[in-house]
Amino acid sequence: MIFTDSLDMAFAGIPAADTGQVDRLLCDLAIRLERDGVRLAGAVQSDIERQGECRCDMSLRILSSDNRYPISARLGPLSRGCQLDPEALECAAWEVESLLRSASNNALPQLLIVNKFSKSEAHGKGFATCIAVALERGVSVLCGIGRLSLADFQGFTDDQAELLKPNKQAIEQ
Repeated sequence: MIFTDSLDMAFAGIPAADTGQVDRLLCDLAIRLERDGVRLAGAVQSDIERQGECRCDMSLRILSSDNRYPISARLGPLSRGCQLDPEALECAAWEVESLLRSASNNALPQLLIVNKFSKSEAHGKGFATCIAVALERGVSVLCGIGRLSLADFQGFTDDQAELLKPNKQAIEQ
């Protein structure tokens, strides 16, 4: 994947297939792009298994700052419902939005990576404003898409975002 300052803005999403697959793909992509000197903004997710519990702990790494936000709420060992801590998600998104708004035109990120477009973004929360700010400023956007959120993503993007297969080759093209 080659980025230049004259890169045409793009908006793409990667629908989730297997649990954690898109998270791993986006983490690997971010590491490679950072190593290659590409200016990134956004967040990638890592999951840490909990001993004796059904769910894992989710953590977001903010690209370009390396700050981390644990975004899991502790709901008990048998919990199966959504465990997202919405306040922690909003704090992470605010940091990314601040970076996007304050960057000078010649230091804008070349790509915004959003770990997951899900219910929060569909309702205008989470990283929804970050996506809008990035697009307004001409920054390309790549989002993971939650398993139950494809229709919401397509509505949010007015079917204008490209859908990519969840594999390294499709993403890098």
